[in-house]
Amino acid sequence: MRLSTYLITLATSTVALVYAQNTGIAFTQPTEGTVWSAGSSQTVTWLVLNTVNMSELIESIELRNGPSSNLQLVEIITADSIEATSGQYLWTIADDLPTGEDYALIAKTSTSEYYSTRFKIEAVVHEDNPSSMGAS
Repeated sequence: MRLSTYLITLATSTVALVYAQNTGIAFTQPTEGTVWSAGSSQTVTWLVLNTVNMSELIESIELRNGPSSNLQLVEIITADSIEATSGQYLWTIADDLPTGEDYALIAKTSTSEYYSTRFKIEAVVHEDNPSSMGAS
């Protein structure tokens, strides 16, 4: 009986220690498998982990794409500071972005950068105007 109580206490303490060390921002939207359309408005959401240590402002959110080891800046979504505890930001996606499955967001604070998982943006499909095409 004492051994099982000890093991439960040890496991609970370990989980609490790991959680206490995870500070910062964890994106909850977009997530892996998310598909957003260029030109649409989407709510970017996140959780603040261990709020006791996370009183910083998000100084900017950036859209990036490319390989994980070399993400390139596509655009700065907001350069206005956002309270990290607000947990969300409404983003109108530029309508000229190309289709890609290698997009990611970065939330920057004064001390750290927090990355979303990769997600897909689908380009706006512009249909040709039949009246502007010449008849042969």
